[in-house]
Amino acid sequence: MPVPLAPLKMCPSTQDQRARTRDQIPLAFIVLIAVLSISCAGERMYRVSDRSAYLNRIPPERKYVVLEKSHFKEPMDIDGIIKALHDRNMTAQATNFDWSDYEFTFMLAVENILKKEFEAARNQLTLLSDADFDWQVKLLEIDCARELGQAVDVLKEYQMVYDSAQNPIVKELAKTRYRIYKYGK
Repeated sequence: MPVPLAPLKMCPSTQDQRARTRDQIPLAFIVLIAVLSISCAGERMYRVSDRSAYLNRIPPERKYVVLEKSHFKEPMDIDGIIKALHDRNMTAQATNFDWSDYEFTFMLAVENILKKEFEAARNQLTLLSDADFDWQVKLLEIDCARELGQAVDVLKEYQMVYDSAQNPIVKELAKTRYRIYKYGK
């Protein structure tokens, strides 16, 4: 007949150590979540590039705005525009470029998106035609609506941009945005 075992008695120091470890687990978990959220917040979700930089991109995928010389009435320094946008000082450098009204409005909207000021960006984008900048205005309007938590039929909207755009890069931008929305990557 088996002999019942008596419960193990731990020395007081072992019990204290386990209690401390159990109390530290939630704290460690909170610290880990905070570190991960800070590192994710630092990553830019949107990126502005020219055609060649976009075609030579290396993942991870981001939401791109691709600027081409054909988007502007006058010859522009695309690299200078991109640098000013990424430095978030487009408004300060606006006098360095010869803008038309709709070009300047689009650049301000892109700068506001990079600053995560989606309401201001959306207000500027509504002043433009959806088809401007090879349908990228409509793509950015969809993004702003989603970022502001508004209900958007994402498949229908991205499909409309995909079908309407003539530029194969914009078609790829629409597909990439839908993939990011649907699968998170």
